[in-house]
Amino acid sequence: DTPLCIMETTNVNKNLCKHCDIELFSSDKIYLYVSYREKDDAKKLGANWDNKYKKWFIHKKHKNVDIILQSWKRI
Repeated sequence: DTPLCIMETTNVNKNLCKHCDIELFSSDKIYLYVSYREKDDAKKLGANWDNKYKKWFIHKKHKNVDIILQSWKRI
């Protein structure tokens, strides 16, 4: 499965994803590459769907953040 977004930063602001304008490094959220097939597994571990950006994320202070990051890459 192909991730929804390929991480590329803009030339103007290195903290924004070029394709979706997500603030990659200043938020309390960690955005994730989660395929449609894996969405239920990510959700069970505490990942949430960001309807604005159409991406999955986990809060940085969530108790399962380490487990989530072992299974899915950051955007």
